[in-house]
Amino acid sequence: MNALIKKIILEICWIAGAYAAAWILLLPLRTYEIAYPFQQAQVIFIVGGITFIRWCFLWPLTPFAWSIPLKVLILLGAVPAFLVGFDLFHAFRVFVHDIGLQELSGHLPVREQQWMSRYIRGLMVFWATGYMISSLLLIPRIFRSIWMQLNRNEV
Repeated sequence: MNALIKKIILEICWIAGAYAAAWILLLPLRTYEIAYPFQQAQVIFIVGGITFIRWCFLWPLTPFAWSIPLKVLILLGAVPAFLVGFDLFHAFRVFVHDIGLQELSGHLPVREQQWMSRYIRGLMVFWATGYMISSLLLIPRIFRSIWMQLNRNEV
């Protein structure tokens, strides 16, 4: 098996692992039967955050490290990814301010309501900021990779 096929398989495994991490992190919401309206946004933040951070630090190990058209495509998608993340996080902040997180867990005892509110807020803030920061940090990383490929023949 050649190196590119191995890298593609590894990339698929990393993305599957990111989805598994999202499933595990959102398990308490399913366990307590909380109707969380931002579950899809949370999955985007977790999977995107893990993927973007990994690309920032382990770029040469990706299967598309030598493909300039794919790098340009990722560059063009990084800023819209940030803007979508910013919009989703803003919607979450408006929801927290207007309605509150304890409304989601009203069927739980008070102590568990407080715990779930802190868990949901912490989970969203951590992964949303990680997603947005890493999507912006990916831009100089890709530019550097393109420059190194064109001038030094390495990524």
